[in-house]
Amino acid sequence: MIKLKTLLEQTYYTSPTSKQYWIEKRAPILTQQFGEQFDRVLGGGSNGVAVLLKSGKVMKITNDKWEVAAASRYRTKQNVPHLVSVYDVRPIEGDIVQSTDSEFQKVPDDFKSFYLNFNTLDWYAIIMDYITPFDDNEKGIWFKIATDYLNSRFSDELTRDELEDGMEGSRFKVPEGWANRIISQRQSVLSAFKRNNIMSQEAHGDNMGWNKHGQLVHYDFWMSDWDGMGAPMKSKPRRLNKAVKYDASGIDTPNNPDM
Repeated sequence: MIKLKTLLEQTYYTSPTSKQYWIEKRAPILTQQFGEQFDRVLGGGSNGVAVLLKSGKVMKITNDKWEVAAASRYRTKQNVPHLVSVYDVRPIEGDIVQSTDSEFQKVPDDFKSFYLNFNTLDWYAIIMDYITPFDDNEKGIWFKIATDYLNSRFSDELTRDELEDGMEGSRFKVPEGWANRIISQRQSVLSAFKRNNIMSQEAHGDNMGWNKHGQLVHYDFWMSDWDGMGAPMKSKPRRLNKAVKYDASGIDTPNNPDM
């Protein structure tokens, strides 16, 4: 049986009155600009769409400037545990919504100007590793413990107690050993977040998952700058105009500062 939520999402993303529809339509063309080939759409949200590439990596098409700012800084670094590896970040040229497309005629006249307004936004493409996202059960448990888990003032023992209490009698069921897997990586996660000024508010269940090595990974992350007065500042994208040396097999020259 198809769930109502699934049906609504399918209707939403297949309607030419959603920006996700137009992003998905342009995705195969955009991937070619990176020397990649489009495979399939992985999912979408309020800020964009993620697609799987034939190389096994992911392209995120987004207008989330915080995410783009973090990704543009992070791609110049060596791989850091618990943060998704970012290989390339570029501004997208051309319009997202193609007004000359015959499909655009399906959009009610009252909405045409609204959706054409998407073209005035700054859109970017980010190439990153594929991460297996949390499933619904993992998201449910993470929602209960994330605040304590990501707070360095709490010990691993206290966090484990909170985790086990949250799992006991919960309708969310995770595989045996999941708690040990999460707790055993906690200090490494906290260290990575601190070193890279990661804003833990964005490390919610929809932005957490596992890499192929079984490591807990945060993706679509935000980084914070500080103005010296204790207030977080929005980061600005860096190095987007630098020459890009991208290879579909991964980072071809990982020590090159122009990567």
